[in-house]
Amino acid sequence: MAHSYQKRYGAGSILALVLCVSAQSFAIVSSDRFAENMVQQPSPSLSPDEVVKIQVAALKANDDSNSGIELTFRFASPENRSTTGPLERFIRMVRSSPYDRLINHRSVTYGPMRISGYEASQEVTVEDLLGEKTTYLWVLGRQENGKYADCWMTDAVLRLTRSKPRRMAQAGSRPEV
Repeated sequence: MAHSYQKRYGAGSILALVLCVSAQSFAIVSSDRFAENMVQQPSPSLSPDEVVKIQVAALKANDDSNSGIELTFRFASPENRSTTGPLERFIRMVRSSPYDRLINHRSVTYGPMRISGYEASQEVTVEDLLGEKTTYLWVLGRQENGKYADCWMTDAVLRLTRSKPRRMAQAGSRPEV
């Protein structure tokens, strides 16, 4: 099934990241306690806004074993898994530009959630560890049937903008702003 975001942005530029988890156990925590505080199974009880926040928290708390990325992949729809999987490939994609800025980012700002029927989208701006800001568009779909019926799941994450990298005036000097 072709989604409207695929027509608008092109399937080649899409990294699908999917979550549908229980809101009752949602918590933003340090990576040490990350796995024990995140729900591990899909649930239709989350709003699209909660799904995005959980997903961003998982990527922020990702550790050396890639538990945040693995959790994200675990909640991918079968259609998205067929595009972005297997897990090893998905990890490489998330750890590569332009998505690597989501891993262990410093801060995040959420735009308004836009919902239209079974589709939703939200702009998310992260500041990475180097202080550069990147804005992504999270695109979600509410699953209509099967194991994930009624779950909001992230269909795609698209990079919209990126701040210009800070240039060094001379090696070892302070960055220009």
